[in-house]
Amino acid sequence: MAHIKPFRAIRFDEVRPEVLARMLCPPYDVIDDARQDELYNAHENNIVRIEFGKTSPSDHESDNRYTRASRDFNRWLREGVLRRDRLAAFYAIEETYQPPSGGAPVTRRGFLGVCKLVPFSAGVVLPHEKTLSAPKADRMALMLACNANLSPVFSLFDDSAGRARAALRDAPGQSVNTEFEGVKLRLTAITDPDRVRAIQEALQFQPVYIADGHHRYETALRYQKLRHGEGWPKDSPPDYVMMYLAPFQDEGLLIFPTHRVLHDLASIPANLEQELAKYFNIAPVEGDTAAIAARTSQSAAVNAFALVRPGEKRGLLLELKPGSASSLPHMPEEAALRELDVTVLHAAILRGILGISPGAQERKLNISYVKDAASFASTLNDGHHQLGFLMRSTRLKQVISVASSGGVMPQKSTYFYPKLPTGLVINPLF
Repeated sequence: MAHIKPFRAIRFDEVRPEVLARMLCPPYDVIDDARQDELYNAHENNIVRIEFGKTSPSDHESDNRYTRASRDFNRWLREGVLRRDRLAAFYAIEETYQPPSGGAPVTRRGFLGVCKLVPFSAGVVLPHEKTLSAPKADRMALMLACNANLSPVFSLFDDSAGRARAALRDAPGQSVNTEFEGVKLRLTAITDPDRVRAIQEALQFQPVYIADGHHRYETALRYQKLRHGEGWPKDSPPDYVMMYLAPFQDEGLLIFPTHRVLHDLASIPANLEQELAKYFNIAPVEGDTAAIAARTSQSAAVNAFALVRPGEKRGLLLELKPGSASSLPHMPEEAALRELDVTVLHAAILRGILGISPGAQERKLNISYVKDAASFASTLNDGHHQLGFLMRSTRLKQVISVASSGGVMPQKSTYFYPKLPTGLVINPLF
C-alpha cells in the first residue's frame, strides 16, 4: 500500500531554540497580512519569505512573490543558512500543546517522511475534502519556483500493532528543540536501519488518510506529471511528497471543532425556530459562549450543535430527532456523510432553511469560521454577523469512514491542532 521512505532533508543551520523559533512560520493558509508583517520582522531569514512572501503592486513576470522565493531559497542554500542533511532519515516530531478547549497539556507524536505519489483512485492515499483551484495554482507556482516541498501533507495511519510507535519512542539521534506559537517541538532524525525498517513495515499494508494538506497533495501530483512530461525518470524526487504521519492510536491526536458565524444574510426567517423544530429537539442553554459550547460537546445525540444570536447570554441546543434524518432536505446519499454534524448543518439549515447555496458556502460569502469559543463570541458580536453555530468535534472514526467511502466533507469539517510549522524540514525535489 503506502510507500513511505526516509529522505535527506534541508534544514536551517540553527539549533538555538529561541532563534529557530523566529525563523519558522505557520502554514500559508492561516497567515493574514498582520501575521505576515510580524514574521518578516521576527528574523531576516524567516521562512515566510519563501512560503508566503509579500506581494507588491509593481510585481511583474520576472519579479514577484515566486521569483523572490526562489531567489531567497537558493541564496540561503549557497550561504549555508539552509543545509541538507548528509543521511536520509525519518524525522520524529513531538508536539506538546495546550488543547484549545482547555485542560492539561498533551503530546502528539508522529514523523516526517516522503510518500510515493499515487492518484486517489488507487485507494492508497485517501482524501476527505474538496480542493479549490486558486490555492493549488498558488502552491504550484511556488513548487516550480523552488522545486521543493516546504510544508508537509498531514496524514494518518493505523498502527494497531504499535510497531511504528515503538520505533519512534525514545529514538536515538540528533534532536532539535524549540517552541513556536505556544507549542513545544522536539525533532529527532532517525537513521537507525532497524527503526527505519520497522516504521516502513508498519505502513506497507496500510493506506494513509489525509488529515490536512489536500491542496498540497494534489499540487504534488500535478508537479509529478509535469516533470514526467519533461523526461524525469520514474522513482525520482518528483514522485514523492513530504508527509507528516501520525498514528490513529496516538493519545495526542485530537480533533477540535470549527464554529460557524453567519453574515450578509438577505433575511432570517421570522419562524426560524419553528422550522428547526420540525427536525430538531430544541433546548435552551443559559450562559456565555464557553458554557454553551461545553454543553453542546456533551450532547449524546447522533447530530447536535447550538444556535446563538448576537447579544444573547443563551443559546439553543439543537439535537436531531430520532428518525428525522431521512426527511432532511439536500442531504447526500452517502451514509458516512449523513452522520456528520457539519453535513446536517450545511445541507439542512444553511442551504435548506437559510438559502445559502453550495457555491456561496464554498466561496465563504456568508460564513466566517472560528476555532474557539472566545473568537466565536467576539465575531458574533462585532456588529456584522447575524447568527452563529457552535459545533462538536468531528470524530476520528468519522473521518476514516468518509475517506474510506470516497466521500467529501463540507469545508472546515476537521480542525487538527496544532498545525506543524513551516521551516522545520524541507524536502528538495532535485
